[in-house]
Amino acid sequence: MNSVQLTSVQTKFKLYKKLAFVLLVLWFPFKLKAQAIPGVFIKKISTEINYATNDSVKIVKLSELAFYYNDYLGEKRLADSTGQAAIDLAETTYKPGLQLLAYNLYIECNDPGANPEKSLRYAQQAIRMSNLINIPKSEWRSYNNLTKVYLAGYQYDKALRSSYQALAIADAIKNDVLKAESYLLIGQSLEGNNQKIEAFRNYLNATALAEITNNPGLIKSCYSLLSGFYNYNKLFDKAVVYKLKQLDILTKSRPVDSIELMWARYDLQAININSNNNKLNVASMQEVLDFAIRKNHTRLKNYEIALYRSHLIEAEQIGQLNTL
Repeated sequence: MNSVQLTSVQTKFKLYKKLAFVLLVLWFPFKLKAQAIPGVFIKKISTEINYATNDSVKIVKLSELAFYYNDYLGEKRLADSTGQAAIDLAETTYKPGLQLLAYNLYIECNDPGANPEKSLRYAQQAIRMSNLINIPKSEWRSYNNLTKVYLAGYQYDKALRSSYQALAIADAIKNDVLKAESYLLIGQSLEGNNQKIEAFRNYLNATALAEITNNPGLIKSCYSLLSGFYNYNKLFDKAVVYKLKQLDILTKSRPVDSIELMWARYDLQAININSNNNKLNVASMQEVLDFAIRKNHTRLKNYEIALYRSHLIEAEQIGQLNTL
């Protein structure tokens, strides 16, 4: 390779690194407006995709649409095909930064458990691209997503290895927020392997760092996972305490994330059913269900109905199933 060619390659890599740095701000999950009506929202995003003149914008908008299909409507096939369209577009550009973005967004906007082989392939490709670009936060993001794929496939040993790799990157760049998120992934991997004490220790490590950094979103994640841990281990009083802590942060935040708030209320209902011999706060259930129907959030509606059905069957109130 002569000096001119070498200079050209070096210039390209500088551009790729600059692009990857810019794309770091496009962090997911998306925060979509709760009042989005499916037909209106899909038409709006589709129009924005058609009129976008920038490939990175098209990739982001396609991923936003995929997230909506998956998270709001529970349409996993549509989410997959839309996320795949973003990847197809990125691959035609031959730009590592755009490909890295599309691979990571596919994992973040879809359910990795719905297409495990494809999700794993794209997560591994994201690792290769992030190593090529060599920006630590991009590498951390890719290992973070690889861990989520392994967790979705119940491959806890592999999840543990990739979560430790994420922690090593976060530790090297001295980023306490990413370290805390890595501890959460390590905790989930250990909990999956029934290593409860070690899992709990990592959840506590994450919570301590989250509270030091005063990052509300991270603190909410820590409280949610701690609540789930206590609930699974039948320490229901503790589970309620941490779920209420999460709800307190959600209700005090501005603007209030109404979707996340309703999911947390759903979680609290599930804990109460487990801890109070199948007693359900019907008023709370109805409020969440009415919200889900009013805001066209199909997945939340289905989960709430399933919880209520389970409650009615356990209570031997089969006749009321017809009212749903």
